[in-house]
Amino acid sequence: MSLNLYYTKKPPNDLKKIINIMSFNESEGYSDNILSTGLQTYNKDKIYEIWESNEYVKEETYKNINIRYDKDYLFGSVVFDSFYQFKENYKNILAFTKQFNYRLIKLWHFIPNLLDINEINKSTYTIFCEEREKLYQDFFTNNNYPAATVVGTKGKKIIIYFIASSYLDILYLSNSRQIEPYKYPKEIFQYKPLFSRAVKLAKPNQSSRIFISGTASISGYESKHVSNLSKQFKEIILNYKNLLNITSNFSNEHDIYKIYIKNNINTDTIIKDIQKNFNENKYLIIFGDICRSELLIEIDGIKTNI
Repeated sequence: MSLNLYYTKKPPNDLKKIINIMSFNESEGYSDNILSTGLQTYNKDKIYEIWESNEYVKEETYKNINIRYDKDYLFGSVVFDSFYQFKENYKNILAFTKQFNYRLIKLWHFIPNLLDINEINKSTYTIFCEEREKLYQDFFTNNNYPAATVVGTKGKKIIIYFIASSYLDILYLSNSRQIEPYKYPKEIFQYKPLFSRAVKLAKPNQSSRIFISGTASISGYESKHVSNLSKQFKEIILNYKNLLNITSNFSNEHDIYKIYIKNNINTDTIIKDIQKNFNENKYLIIFGDICRSELLIEIDGIKTNI
């Protein structure tokens, strides 16, 4: 299960064992094996997120999905211009991973105008949940859904990337502080946001890895601490510690985390809290919109238990 995860300002030259490279800056698209997300970092630096395998990876394309994989993991991404293309591209992801016999573990979605309301009073996020719910009915049972992150961008393109695994030993984790998203009442979202709080991969006598969904300041199904960034951050930390069943600092040198903060919010007020809870150089602060307008911050991560 060896997968080395890290952030850097310079991508590696040798890509033979690189399963994923993402850049965080204002560029969007996929070129030269690098997925550019269009999300700006806190320091406005161009940062790369690297996933490095311990073996040589293979590369191929399925329709317009770019894919790199080894025997354990498969990383894929797709970039497109219009929400009208969403259903086709998402269905291709679901069909390909099933055909390839890899199980979807987590998907990340970077979507322009996420909170905008259309002429029939639906937000982009609501439409996204509606389309995803329809597609998932044919692919997932027993409410065992992949983990997920959905973030709004200022860009023009929709970017979806995902990780799948050949592992059979997969656990879908719940958080007792939060209601399962598929049980949310309709007054929260008309269509259910179908995802697991986290998905854990494990093998006997090996380290485990947990792919954590975007986690916000939500208790039960209700948003907490409206418009208070500091209190929302602390609520997220409580959710994390409960989800991972730990009381001490949950971050270690093998983890990576992304901290998404709403555009135009003053982040300086929580920098010390972030540094206290996350290992240096193992987290990235980036700007984007969260799925509810009252939420200012969301954190996702990949945790490795050695």
